[in-house]
Amino acid sequence: MISLLKRFLGRSASVIDVGQPTEKTGNQWTEDDFSHLNSELATVGGNEFADFCIAEGDCDIAGDVLDKFQEILKRIPTDDEEEYDFLGVVVRQRLISANLLPEGDPERYQYKVAQWGSSLAKHG
Repeated sequence: MISLLKRFLGRSASVIDVGQPTEKTGNQWTEDDFSHLNSELATVGGNEFADFCIAEGDCDIAGDVLDKFQEILKRIPTDDEEEYDFLGVVVRQRLISANLLPEGDPERYQYKVAQWGSSLAKHG
């Protein structure tokens, strides 16, 4: 029924309503943008992963960093895609503060964390 109404209004039936725009691009999101979520993956796992990257002095998702990331994903599973976005924001903010990422995240590391997290959780 909803897909019929969407088509009637000229919208694709596959369009998902995501709420009001925030006027921010993804790399401007902060933890406040996810205040409605209670995400152990982002708050505990994200900080643990960022701490590990800071201690290693490296945040490339490969080798030991990848192993740590997979360990956290297995220990704190979720099927909520928004939690992976939140995880990316937490990690990005911490790594920028530690000068491991440049301000503004021009390489889109936040998205890499979110996408890798979601993919690894689904496909191991």
